[in-house]
Parts: sequence; structure tokens; C-alpha cells
Amino acid sequence: LFYRLTHRLWLLKLKWLARFISMLARWITGIEIHPGAVIGR
Repeated sequence: LFYRLTHRLWLLKLKWLARFISMLARWITGIEIHPGAVIGR
């Protein structure tokens, strides 16, 4: 869920906001997936 939001923000060039939410998600879940990562196809 967090990844989908942050990846969309990353693609919209809101990289600072995407990284902030990613760090918040890591603090909550203990898992970090970079917003620019391509998952799947």
C-alpha cells in the first residue's frame, strides 16, 4: 500500500514527499522499498 502511493509520487516528480512517506512506512513496518523501484513487469 505504501509502495503504491510513494511510487506514484515518485513518477509525478514529488521525490522528496515520496522519500518522506517511504521513511515513515519503514518506521511503521520495518520494511523499506525504494519509491523508484520497479516491481513486477
